[in-house]
Formats: sequence, C-alpha cells, structure tokens
Amino acid sequence: DFLEFAEVMATDALERDDSTRVVIFRSADPDFFIAHGDVVAITSVPLAPVPEAAELNFVHQLFERLRRLPQITIAQVEGFARGGGSEFCLAC
Repeated sequence: DFLEFAEVMATDALERDDSTRVVIFRSADPDFFIAHGDVVAITSVPLAPVPEAAELNFVHQLFERLRRLPQITIAQVEGFARGGGSEFCLAC
C-alpha cells in the first residue's frame, strides 16, 4: 500500500539524516490526528487467543523505528487520536 511505502521511506530518510533535529507530525484533518488502523485488519482479528508472535508486525516495527529515531519527534495532536493513532503518538 502506498501509505505504508511512504511511511517506510520517510523513516528510512530520517534515520540517515544528520541535519534534521526535530520532526513534527500533524494532520491535515482538524477532527482526527489518525483515526484508526486498517479496518479490514481490525475485522480479521481472531476472537480466540493466538500464540505470542515471534516478531513485531509491520505497524509495530514502524512505530519502534519512529521511537528510536535520532531526531526529537513531536505529535501535534488536534482532534482525535484513536487506536493506531494513539500508538503513533506514544511512539513520538
């Protein structure tokens, strides 16, 4: 998906960027910072407990990379930040 590609490319660039010191993430939508994750993925979550994963899924890998960026990261939250949006904010 293009959005996932763009997020990975931005994270890749920031990991190598020695000149950027602060990154501010903000939404163009005044009502939501990030509304939710992939609705299809949410509806496919199994109801029964599943074994613990051996590695983080794509989204959590991306959040971990965001958390470890050498820059100061700020989530400028205006509106709601739900689900994955809340996790994104916490990674900053």
